[in-house]
Amino acid sequence: MQRMKSRHGLAVVLVICSLAALFGLAASILVLSGGGLQLALTHQQVEQARFAAEGGIAWGVDYCSLHGTLPSNPCARDMENPGQSFVLTTYDNRAGSAAISSFPGGPQVPPHCMYLVSEGLFRGKHAQKEGCMVHVSDGPFQVGALAPHFYFKPGSTIDAFDSRLGGYGPASLVANANLLATNENDQYGGLFNFDSDDGTDIPVAGKAFVGPSGDFDRQIRPNVHPSAKAHLPAQLPMPEVELPTGLPIYGNVRASNSQVQTLSPGSYSEVKARSGGTIKLTSGTYIFERLDIHAGQLQVEGACTVYVTRYFHAETNGAIVNTTERAKNLKFIYTRAADGTDEDRPYIAGGAQAYFTLLATKTMVDVVDNSHIYGSIVAGKGIEFSAPGHFHYDVSLASESGGSGSLSIINRHSL
Repeated sequence: MQRMKSRHGLAVVLVICSLAALFGLAASILVLSGGGLQLALTHQQVEQARFAAEGGIAWGVDYCSLHGTLPSNPCARDMENPGQSFVLTTYDNRAGSAAISSFPGGPQVPPHCMYLVSEGLFRGKHAQKEGCMVHVSDGPFQVGALAPHFYFKPGSTIDAFDSRLGGYGPASLVANANLLATNENDQYGGLFNFDSDDGTDIPVAGKAFVGPSGDFDRQIRPNVHPSAKAHLPAQLPMPEVELPTGLPIYGNVRASNSQVQTLSPGSYSEVKARSGGTIKLTSGTYIFERLDIHAGQLQVEGACTVYVTRYFHAETNGAIVNTTERAKNLKFIYTRAADGTDEDRPYIAGGAQAYFTLLATKTMVDVVDNSHIYGSIVAGKGIEFSAPGHFHYDVSLASESGGSGSLSIINRHSL
């Protein structure tokens, strides 16, 4: 009887030990499988960060190709896939004559090239990096405003945007664009000046260029602050202008007191909108001897080229309305030469829809009435802001007139 009890106790002990071993094995399997799942999840997140890094390179190349300029440096962006983001850093040697260094231990960047480094992240971690060397071929040089000198009033602002991304606003702003340029090489001919008794600074959110052998310290006053200063690769030619011929000839057109006059393309003597009157232009080419908009509107609803030969005043805010909000669709060409009178130059006020280009190769341009202009300006004798003015260069104009070269990827690799 005692022997039976001993055997029974031994069997119970063996069963308990077996169960303990099974529980231990099960726990080990759970731990191992959990670790495997964690490793798989971590690997998936690392791959997501890698995809984000690759996406950053693709975005950077597309941006430079589209805008002809670089994004802000560094540039951080979220991607469409939740949790993915990247930080893009650019080492720019497009204008250099010798190789420059990138990051410590990184490659040298040859002349006419830029090196992009994209750090991809997934949910703020698992950083992965991609690098890309890009060669930039030469192309036509484009700039937002060209004049012998620029004269700013306190409160003026200068920046760039891309109308292909929508109207002017945070989503369409472009950093480091070629904003202002003078062909002159000394302060007597080419000067970036700012009329300020209290020393107030003016930011220029892009590059300012002086002549090929110009002097930054003499030509760019201390209170004018472009994001970068550079020399023009060569003096920029002033475009030649010829009046079109064969247009229908009309007389004078006036609109006032809420009247609306719609014009057909042709040649006119005097076109005037005052006291709430509106002049509407349909698509086509126009020649105006005199264009006078005061407390009225010139409204454009298609693609128009407007030559003004003698007198051009649009002096009240909102006088020019381009409903397409694309500067390429409204081109003003002023042909009169400077003669020392008050009427020898265009007096232009902008407004919420003042999207246009202005070419006045023989005289000055005066921007008035603390207003906004979206587009580009070329003036043979200078550009003056008689009141605080806000000039916003539309970089899409450069792409449509030749761009700034093409991009070729030399090498792309993981870091």
